[in-house]
Amino acid sequence: RRYFALLELSIRRDPQCYLWTHNRWKRTREEFDSRFEIKEGKVVPRKNISNA
Repeated sequence: RRYFALLELSIRRDPQCYLWTHNRWKRTREEFDSRFEIKEGKVVPRKNISNA
């Protein structure tokens, strides 16, 4: 949640830098949390998710 709060703050400070990347965020927070996890500071796919 802190990451998203900081991201929102940076967007509000300088929105023109965000607008060109907004389509890159294709997953909701819930989908991201269910498909990925953070290990040793890196985002990695969860092992229990099938590719089907």
